[in-house]
Amino acid sequence: MNTQMPDTSNGFSLLETLVAISIFSVISLAMFFTMEQYFSTGEVLNRRDAQFTSMNRFLHMIERDIHYAINRKVRDQYGDYQDAIVVGSVDGKELLSVTSSLPDYRGKGQSRLFRVSWSFHEDSIIRSNWRVLDRAQNSEPITHKILTGISDVRLAVTPDLEAFEEADNTHVDYHVELVVTPRNRCKY
Repeated sequence: MNTQMPDTSNGFSLLETLVAISIFSVISLAMFFTMEQYFSTGEVLNRRDAQFTSMNRFLHMIERDIHYAINRKVRDQYGDYQDAIVVGSVDGKELLSVTSSLPDYRGKGQSRLFRVSWSFHEDSIIRSNWRVLDRAQNSEPITHKILTGISDVRLAVTPDLEAFEEADNTHVDYHVELVVTPRNRCKY
């Protein structure tokens, strides 16, 4: 005599299957929103990193030009003398114009004098430099967009630059205040 009970389990019931699908759907939906948040946060961080890198590069370049400023007037394309350092201009677009002397990193013992100008146009900060100090009318600057997406820039130098002009290239303590306002700040 066979006293074994018959096997009545043929798989999951319809109710058990619906509960399992519902749980899987909720977990999948939670994972989807988590991954979407992860990728959008990554995009924001990448934009922020690019903005920070550009700002850091801009600050390094303008600091270098100001640090190596020398007291040497130049002639503009019309033959008029310009001061060694000019903060601002008549048209309001130029932020800073300076005669600078970069040290010779190649070991030849000579520094290179050049005239550099920083300007703000539309939403960009532009650096221009000339290969010659005293320019002719056809002297064209070499220009580079250094920073974009800017709504406002302010530059102030204290004390007055007359102290620099009278210093004959000796050390003068002066302070530069630079305020850069980005147009579109990254939203978190």
